[in-house]
Formats: sequence, C-alpha cells, structure tokens
Amino acid sequence: GVIWNNATVSLKEFDYDLSNNFDEAMVNVTPAVDVAIVKSVNVTNPNYHDLVTWTLTVKNNGPDFAHNVKVVDKLPESLIFVSCDGNYNNVTGVWNIGTLPINISVRLNIVARVNATGKITNDGEVSSREFDYDLTNNKDQKAINVAPAVDVEVQKSVNNSNPNFNDTIEWAVKVKNNGPDVAHDVKVVDILPKSLIFVGSNGNYSKSTGVWNIGTLNPSASAELLLICKVNATGKIVNDVNVTSREFDYDLTNNRDDERINVGPSTDLEILKLLK
Repeated sequence: GVIWNNATVSLKEFDYDLSNNFDEAMVNVTPAVDVAIVKSVNVTNPNYHDLVTWTLTVKNNGPDFAHNVKVVDKLPESLIFVSCDGNYNNVTGVWNIGTLPINISVRLNIVARVNATGKITNDGEVSSREFDYDLTNNKDQKAINVAPAVDVEVQKSVNNSNPNFNDTIEWAVKVKNNGPDVAHDVKVVDILPKSLIFVGSNGNYSKSTGVWNIGTLNPSASAELLLICKVNATGKIVNDVNVTSREFDYDLTNNRDDERINVGPSTDLEILKLLK
C-alpha cells in the first residue's frame, strides 16, 4: 500500500518562514507475499511397482493475501499417477490453490506407482499473482531410490501328456526375464519325482539337486532346458518347477509352474510253456 514519510525541521532562533519547515513523501508498495513449498514422500526406498505418497505443503508467509496460487508438479514417466486428494490435474501437473491468506498452509497428497528403478526425483514449484520477495523457497524436490527389479517367470510343458509306462518323454522348462533390470543368479529347481527316471538334459542341470543354474538373464531374454526322462510309474505324475533370482521380483505369481502326465495301467504278461 501507500507509505508516507514525514520530516520536520526546527531551530533555536526565530524562523520567519515556517511554511517550508515540514515536508513529506510517499511510496506506493505493491502487494507482496512469500509463498513457500515443502515436498515430502512417505517411503524413500520403495520397490518397483510399489505405491508411494508425495505430500506438497504450501504456506503464505505474507504480508498480504496471495491470489491465483498454483503449484506445478509434473510427474515423470517413472511415476504413474493413481489418485490425489485435491484440485490436481495429473495431465498438466497443475494444482490450483486459488487464494491463500496470511500464515495459512494447504496440503496435497499425490499417490503414484513406481514405474522405474534407480533414483527418481520429483520437483514442485509454487507461484502467485503477487510479488514474491523470497524466491528461494518457491521450489522443492524429493528423491526416492528404487532397488533393481525383475520379473522372472517359468513355464513347463511336456511333449507327451499320455505316455505309456517305460516310455521316454521330454519336459521343456522355459524361463524369461520380463525386466526392467538384468536378473542375476537365476536358478530353477525342478526335482524329479521317483516316478520319473532322469535320462539326460541339454543344460546346466544337476539330477541330484534338481537345480538348473542359468546365471545372468537380460531383460526380455529367455532360456530353455530340456529334460529327458523315462516313465517309471502309472497314474497321474506331477512335475513342479520354481525359478528365483537375486533381485527383487515384483510378480511372484509366475515363478512357479507344473505339468502333469497321465500314464495308463500297465502290465507285463509273461508266458511260460512247458513240454511234457
């Protein structure tokens, strides 16, 4: 607003002209505010695909009302918008606050799904219509660190689901890494039941432990193991398989699979003919 400054001069002697002993001047100061933003996150070390909540707190430190207050917080591609509790547009990244009185704070919570690994930084910036005399607190950012993640999946199949007793069959075990990172120490456990006699394989498979060591598997890469067995029982025979890796696996629903065969009844008829 308008600020007046008055000045008066006096002395001991007689002043024959008092009309110039007083003067004043004014300045017209435009409205001013200090809108500040603070950003926080509920989890600083989430896993891939976890939900995290970003909290934005905006305060007007005055001395005047702040109008047309808005925050720009555009989520990076590594964060997928899920929900919020305020007037936030996830497409433009704008949170429209409107008018903010002196010493009043408002808060917005944005829930997002983590869609990348490594360091993810989220920036927020606040502005208003009035002159802001302190721009050092108009921006804030927070970072999260996401550990490497993979989705290793396994699928099992057999070339003959209705073999006969003593037949030789071939089991196929296929492992794929759906990413987003490289999978290390990938191993598959496929312990054959006693009803299946191991004959051979095409990979680094141990028949005593049932472990197939794959090692490193790049994103979108696959590996396949063929197990040749002889059927040693009748009825239903189930063969289970499980895959693991060193990294965090965000989808455990596809880490296990099984396949079964149905072996019909079998006999060994023997005839013995005697001469009399």
